[in-house]
Amino acid sequence: MESAVRHELPSALTRTKLAPPRLPLLTVALERHQKWLGPILAHSLCLVRAESGYGKSTACVSWFNAFKAEGLNVGWASFSRDDEDPTRAISYIAAAARMALGAAAHDADWTYDGIVPPHVVATRFINTIHAFEKPVILFLDDLDRLSDPRLLQFLNYLLLHCPNNLHLVLACQTQPPLPLAHLDHQGMLLRVGVEDLRLTDLEAHELLAENAASLREDDVRRLNAAMGG
Repeated sequence: MESAVRHELPSALTRTKLAPPRLPLLTVALERHQKWLGPILAHSLCLVRAESGYGKSTACVSWFNAFKAEGLNVGWASFSRDDEDPTRAISYIAAAARMALGAAAHDADWTYDGIVPPHVVATRFINTIHAFEKPVILFLDDLDRLSDPRLLQFLNYLLLHCPNNLHLVLACQTQPPLPLAHLDHQGMLLRVGVEDLRLTDLEAHELLAENAASLREDDVRRLNAAMGG
C-alpha cells in the first residue's frame, strides 16, 4: 500500500518535508505535552504559536508519533519560503493527506493547476476526508511562511467547512490570516502558546543536567527566567 502512495507523490516535492523531523537526542516536557492529544482530537484546528526556540516542532513531532503509535491516520508537511507557489503548497498538503489516508486516497483528485478556483479543490479534499470517516490528523509546520491569497482561500474554505473527522495542527511563529475568530466562536479552535510550551524550572534543570551539573537550582531558575522558558 505504501508503495502505491509513494508512486502518486509528485516528483517535484521534497519527500523529507513529508515526514516529521527527528526528535533531539535530549528532550524534556514531552510527557507534559501528551495532555494535548485528547483536545487536538476534539477540535478542527490546533494553532501552535510561539517564537523560534520554544519547541513547537518538537511538541508536534511528539504528538505525531503518539497518534501514529495509536494507529491513527496522520500526515505531515513542513513548509519554507520556496513553497509560496500555491500549486506547490497545496500539493504538499495533498501529499500529507495521502500519507494519512493511504489507499483511501488512491483515486482522489486534489490537483490545483492555478486555473480552477481553490475552493473547488478544497471541496474535493473535504468530501474525500468526510467519506473516510476515521480521524485524520494533518500537521502543517511553519505554514505562516506562506501568504499567497490562493493558498489562503484553499485553507479558509477547508476550515470553514471542515469535516468532523479532520484535525489540523498548524505550527507558526506568527498568526496566520485564517478564520480564527469564527473557529473560536464555534468551539473548533485550540490554541497552544508560549505559556504552554515554555520549560518549567524542573524541566530546565533536567535539560541542563548533563552539561551544567555544577549549576544550582537557583542558578537554573534565574537562567530559565532570563531565557523566558
